[in-house]
Amino acid sequence: MMDFRISFVTQSMEPSDKIIIEDLKRSIMMQAQELAKIPIMIARIEALERELARYKTKKDSSNSSLPPSKDENRPPRTSSLREKGGRKAGGQPGHDGSTLKMTDKPDEIIEHRACFCPECGKDVSSQPFEFFGKRQVIDIPIIKQIVTEHRV
Repeated sequence: MMDFRISFVTQSMEPSDKIIIEDLKRSIMMQAQELAKIPIMIARIEALERELARYKTKKDSSNSSLPPSKDENRPPRTSSLREKGGRKAGGQPGHDGSTLKMTDKPDEIIEHRACFCPECGKDVSSQPFEFFGKRQVIDIPIIKQIVTEHRV
């Protein structure tokens, strides 16, 4: 496959020049092999870009399992559709506030007494108790299921 002119030239050269030419031939052959891979690589890059474009599409209720409330054309939950009024937040001047009233007959009364003096450390549990204040906590009972078995 080698051209006659190249073989004639290589016969009249020094041995070190022949080694250089052989190295150049090997280098050219390797480059030709690498050049042959380029179209395959381009096709692979294009396939990967198409696959990536499929994942870059924004997900919404039409192309995923997201509910319509998560679509982007809807306002975020943090923003209200209500327009801002001129008043400040909270109770307005002149408004009589109301609060949860304390009951006169609570179900349970717990007295919290000091057992020792915070200053000297002496036992004060036997000393008379001086009422300081009170507060009421309303606890909602735990909902418990009732299972009824009916037999005939």
